[in-house]
Amino acid sequence: RIVDRLSGEIRDLTSDAAAMGSGDGLSIQYWNPKWSSDGTLLAYQRDVGTPVDSGYTLVYELWVYQMASGAHQQLPLEQRALGIAWQPGSHRLAFGAAYDEGYFTTRGEVDTSKAKGIWVMDADTGESSELVAPQNGYTLRNPHWSRDGRFLSFEEVSGYEGSGYFAFIDMQTKEYTSYEESFGFYDWSLDGETIVHDTLTYAATGTERIFLRPRAGSESQQFSPDYELGYAFWPLYSPSGEQVAYLAEGGAIDSRMYTLFVQTENGGEPRQIG
Repeated sequence: RIVDRLSGEIRDLTSDAAAMGSGDGLSIQYWNPKWSSDGTLLAYQRDVGTPVDSGYTLVYELWVYQMASGAHQQLPLEQRALGIAWQPGSHRLAFGAAYDEGYFTTRGEVDTSKAKGIWVMDADTGESSELVAPQNGYTLRNPHWSRDGRFLSFEEVSGYEGSGYFAFIDMQTKEYTSYEESFGFYDWSLDGETIVHDTLTYAATGTERIFLRPRAGSESQQFSPDYELGYAFWPLYSPSGEQVAYLAEGGAIDSRMYTLFVQTENGGEPRQIG
């Protein structure tokens, strides 16, 4: 759905979503909408499950909605996209490539010979190519661009569950950096010099906090306060880069009662928004 900010009008962009077992048995899920930086294209993923004797066969699709014409276009993706991200200032869509069978040998081991990199597809032409090759023997997923498009970050998939290692590439120098540690949700500062992140890399434990990590630094500094009960997660920089918003759960884990806070990047007291 798309919502008009001024009028509040809600308009459906798709109409055939279906839960498993409904109607003709198809399962159709739409998810992960992402706007291009010029606001003209909306990418989204579409998963289609067809019932078979043993359960469902799944087909993973990547689509683009054109705001001006109202047309939907399926991109020629041959496999599931593991995260999508528009390259700033372009109609190029970066994505992770699905794992090959046998990549996970056990829950704690991977076959480095089957590692895949980050790919990019031009939404205007449908042409795709490898953008970042795997350099440490891990498949790369969940691309995320810095605001100016200089840095592209992603996860190195080091295990079967949870977040992978945080890594990024400098698109100007082609220098590849891996922190060899896992971040949860994260965002780039306006100048690309700092990453704000949480430590929610799997299920919440109640110890998760927000941290600031200099891109060229070796240690993260805690940003959100400590809590007697609860945890903080999902940080985002404001468009100006001067503030960070994040959610906090102040009670029992999985209470799903979240509070929104805003805090200036240089510290200061958190300000409750909602």
